[in-house]
Amino acid sequence: MIEKKSNNTALVVAFLGILAGWLFPPYFYVPIILGIIAIIITAAMRKKYFVTLPLCLSIAAIIMGIYDFLLVHTNLFLPK
Repeated sequence: MIEKKSNNTALVVAFLGILAGWLFPPYFYVPIILGIIAIIITAAMRKKYFVTLPLCLSIAAIIMGIYDFLLVHTNLFLPK
């Protein structure tokens, strides 16, 4: 039986994506790019490492990037 470990690289990149989504809303593309990079890293090493946590964090980073785009660059959330 092969013991799987956590993929620290994908975890760090996904966490940086979430952090960028919280700290830099005008730069909405940064969490999206970091989320996609984390998904690629996770998919490449899915046989050797656990993929659940990095995948969830990277999807959350992409969602935060989309939300930042809607929040800053459109008037979707502004009252009329």
